[in-house]
Amino acid sequence: MSFYDYNKSINAPPPQPQQFVISSQSTPIQPSYMPLQPYQMNHDQAILQRIQELEAENKDLAEKCAAQKLRIQILEQKMFDFYTKYQQLPNVQNTMN
Repeated sequence: MSFYDYNKSINAPPPQPQQFVISSQSTPIQPSYMPLQPYQMNHDQAILQRIQELEAENKDLAEKCAAQKLRIQILEQKMFDFYTKYQQLPNVQNTMN
């Protein structure tokens, strides 16, 4: 705060008290959290539903992953079997020496 601002705040007039008018026909004040409650419940339900959807999707992907791993193991075994049979062929043994 500069000296000018400080001097200005000292010489400022005191704040005036606020006037509140209360009428007999005013509506009762409701807490601010009341309108949010239905939204919050819907939001929580939506989050729980999304979690359940993701868990189901995760389970489905885990099953697909396990099936793919099994396919890979089968293909690796077939490749190994083919390679061992290929090496036993007489033409291949002659070229390897």
